[in-house]
Amino acid sequence: MMLLFLGILGYGAIRVMNGSLTMGALVSFLMNLFQIMSPVIIISQFFNELSKTNGSTQRINEPEEIAQDEQNVDITNKELKLEHVDFSYEDGKPILHDINVQAKPNTVVAFAGPSEGGKSTIFSLIERFYKPTAGEITIGGENIDEISLENWRNQIGLVGQNSAVMPGTIRENLLYGLEREVSDDELWQALDMAYAKNFVQEMDDQLETQIGERGIKLSGGQRQNHFSYCPPFKYNR
Repeated sequence: MMLLFLGILGYGAIRVMNGSLTMGALVSFLMNLFQIMSPVIIISQFFNELSKTNGSTQRINEPEEIAQDEQNVDITNKELKLEHVDFSYEDGKPILHDINVQAKPNTVVAFAGPSEGGKSTIFSLIERFYKPTAGEITIGGENIDEISLENWRNQIGLVGQNSAVMPGTIRENLLYGLEREVSDDELWQALDMAYAKNFVQEMDDQLETQIGERGIKLSGGQRQNHFSYCPPFKYNR
């Protein structure tokens, strides 16, 4: 648009110099041109934003369309497998290569290795934060990508290195995200399994203890325990 304006201005200046156009006529023409260009620019910007909105709307609708093809699956007592899994965050920089893991129900599987060796990445793939670049992850013989993401994550407990703690009571944090009623006995049993029962019982308000913003009233170890005991009663797989 600016190049067009400069071209018109240059052409008008030449016409003024050879006497075929007066300066007043050129100024009048340019003023009228500005009045025409302003709404044209606004309209072009409108259609540009409209096209962006259309693209965003399509991206929003994509998960809904995908969700219709996915299904709810009960993963209780089903075997989890990683078969020939590769993964890289960037092309040409593999993090995982030909990983094969078999986790049977009611067993414990441990990953050991050096820092930045891909251990956390494996769990990120299982949680479906990322997709493998090769291979597949299955549960009971079914690819986990074919399971509804909400349904899948509702059946998995992940305790990270930095536990997320929200303001509120210990009880509220324990019950966060649960869709069923949980008795106090279940809460105390979960606390006991995580070796957190004693320090909670020593608190004046016990389960009703306010833990403060980001768990400021708890020590680092207590915060870690506090969320490591959510999975025992939330996920019995």
